This record gives sequence, structure tokens and C-alpha cells, in this order.
Amino acid sequence: MDCINNYISLDARLNGMLRKSGELVGLPITEVTGHTSMVPCSHNHLTFSQLLEASIGTDGCGKPAFRVKYIDSCDLALTCAQPKGLIDMFAYDSTAKTFALVLNKTA
Repeated sequence: MDCINNYISLDARLNGMLRKSGELVGLPITEVTGHTSMVPCSHNHLTFSQLLEASIGTDGCGKPAFRVKYIDSCDLALTCAQPKGLIDMFAYDSTAKTFALVLNKTA
């Protein structure tokens, strides 16, 4: 997001990203290979919505799509001893300085 489009709401941004195939409509994603770090402390002030918006990149079609990083795990993150927040479902790439939404894809 930059100074030109920072006034656009998350709802409007998501609506503008929707893709259609037959009768189905969905949000596009593009898988990333980097993004192996948690959100750095310097970005802990960002809200879930802001991180979601920051995870929008460009796909092979040259159109907006969510950058996603897949993990494969059956371990729950939320425990009584260590509660996690939604900020933990984003990864950071310190080289590209971009965020990605982390999705769990188990077999």
C-alpha cells in the first residue's frame, strides 16, 4: 500500500481482487518460498487488517494476490501456557521486506 491507494478499505481491496471461474468466486494466492521469519518486533504495532493488506503482492497474471507461505503441522499454537495472537499467522521476508499469510496445509 502506498500514498496513492492507502484510503481504500480492506473490504474494497478484497472485492477488487476477486477472481471468477464458472460460478465460483475466490481470492487469488501466490505461494512464496522465502518468508521464514515471524513478524519483527518493529512491526508489532500493525493490526491484523494491516498485515493482511501488507500480504498482498502480485501473481503470475500481474494482478493482486495474497502472498502465502504453507506449513504442514498438526500442533496447535494456542495453549493456556502460551497464547498466540493473529499476528503470528504472518511471516516476514527480511530480504524482500514483505509479509505473507501463513496457511497450514496438512495431508
